[in-house]
Amino acid sequence: ALGGGPNKGERHWKEVLSLLCLNSETVGFFFANFATGAGMSLVENLFFLFYKNEVGASAVLCGVSVVITVIVELPIFASGRYLLRRVGIMPLMLISQLAYSSRAIGYTLIPDPALILALEPLHGVTYGTMQIASVDYMATIAPKGLEASAQGLLAAFNRGLGFLVGTIVGGFVMQNYGSKIMFTGAAALVAFSGALYAGCWVLTRKCGL
Repeated sequence: ALGGGPNKGERHWKEVLSLLCLNSETVGFFFANFATGAGMSLVENLFFLFYKNEVGASAVLCGVSVVITVIVELPIFASGRYLLRRVGIMPLMLISQLAYSSRAIGYTLIPDPALILALEPLHGVTYGTMQIASVDYMATIAPKGLEASAQGLLAAFNRGLGFLVGTIVGGFVMQNYGSKIMFTGAAALVAFSGALYAGCWVLTRKCGL
């Protein structure tokens, strides 16, 4: 740009990145997405190592577990508009994080590979409600004309940074301290991020911060 001013691309990304600290609610929202993304990376990238090697699951049970998670996701996504209208963004986020924490803790308590399948519907709840709430929230706060870039920022925190950090740290913890410590730590992180997000939501909605 002439005159040393910022070009259009720079202004574009400055506006998008400004969403990270728009208010307390957005700070809590992005941290919750990062933490849940990190937690989800463990069940997507490291779960089968735990399920087969430590619990003794067969290849058939591994396949069944994937089928269960997908089957549960479908009706949740199909009901997205209804859930947003009747439940709301913040409660859906908290439901997602509660479902993840319950599932991760369950892995540390249930030694039977067949019984662990009972926890797998919680994956669909975690992923479905988080996606529905997060995508809608980003569409609400995105600057006009930058809706797609705002969704990209969300994906960078959840599926990008969250998955990267979660897989690296989770792999280290699993190798050196065991899967129970890994899943317990992930459950605690996601639960903490949910509590923090709820607190930040109150600060913004009730106090305007």
